[in-house]
Amino acid sequence: MIKFKIMKKTYTNYRLSMVLLFFVALLNLQACKDATETTSIPRVLEVNPVEGAVGTFVSISGEFFSATKDNNKVTFGSVEAKIIDANKTTITVFVPAGATTGTVNVSVNSYVSKSDVTFKVTTGLPKPYILSIDPSTGSSADGTEVKISGYNFSINKADYIVKFGVEYMKDKNGKDMIDPKSGVLATVTSASAGLIVTSVPKGTRNGNVIVFIASDTLDIGFNFKVPGPTLESVIAKSGIAGATVQINGSAFSKTPSNNIVKFNEVLATVLSSTKDMLVAQVPESTTGKISISVDGQSDTLKNEFTFPHTITGFNPPSGKATVGTDKNEVPGDAVTISGTNFSSSSEMNEVYFGDVKATNIESSTHGSIKVIVPLGAKTGKISVVINGLKKVSAADFIVNN
Repeated sequence: MIKFKIMKKTYTNYRLSMVLLFFVALLNLQACKDATETTSIPRVLEVNPVEGAVGTFVSISGEFFSATKDNNKVTFGSVEAKIIDANKTTITVFVPAGATTGTVNVSVNSYVSKSDVTFKVTTGLPKPYILSIDPSTGSSADGTEVKISGYNFSINKADYIVKFGVEYMKDKNGKDMIDPKSGVLATVTSASAGLIVTSVPKGTRNGNVIVFIASDTLDIGFNFKVPGPTLESVIAKSGIAGATVQINGSAFSKTPSNNIVKFNEVLATVLSSTKDMLVAQVPESTTGKISISVDGQSDTLKNEFTFPHTITGFNPPSGKATVGTDKNEVPGDAVTISGTNFSSSSEMNEVYFGDVKATNIESSTHGSIKVIVPLGAKTGKISVVINGLKKVSAADFIVNN
């Protein structure tokens, strides 16, 4: 009986031990699974450039790098490099002092990947490298200041040639090359090892910014935009010569004289301006469109600016009015009204026969309006209303239905 109790207790302990072992094994499997899911071996896919002197800026592309800069280790051969920045796919470094020709190695969490290419360590000065340009859009008329940041620049302004608006062309082998005839030369105002300060030159259009430093050509790699002016609205839709009007838009020059404003092709004087608003004095002109030009780029306002109009006459002096309704309507006679400063946009002209508004204006120019005598018209004056200004004919139009 005593022996049976001992065997039962031994069996129970054994069973408990097996259960514990099972759970331990299960936890270990889960831990291994988690480790596999969260730990990946880094891979170096590309090194750019593949040669350079000590201090050269090098970009390493790949996968499974650490986004935490200090968790990555980069060596050129056996010499560790200073990491400038890092994310999961790109690490940037400087070629370290003492580096020798060999592979570029990246270590993350004790896993190491070597480049397929050999990085050749050269003698002499490191190649300059451009990181950014700020801003990436600006005014050529106002000469927006532009700062180009990077590494290993020359501190001598005379060493630089900077061009804005550069375009590309194909060489005889079909590869992209800089079009030597494109772009506008800019003036470098200051230079240091990490910064070039210049300004957008007049005549610049959208295009690449290229920096030449001694024998090196540095392509910033994105487009610099020089937006042309845009006219959006004019506060007064009509006026007389000598009046001042506010014109709203964008990409104007802050220097009034750089904005070429015309009222129906007649030059106006710009009294003041900001990048999105200007005040102009209305010139002696006639009804028409307002246009603006800033450093060769231009825009035209959709609606016309009207000057006080006149009615000098109409022909024929009499005619029939429209009769009937809907499908049975018979149009009246056409009348041509002569005058000055009518709008060439028919919808801007309101024509009345007495107090009856005409609904069918067939055409209009600055000097004439062709209109159908409306339903209900009676003998009386013809009037034209443009932007609230009403002018009345001297003679009566005779309705002879």
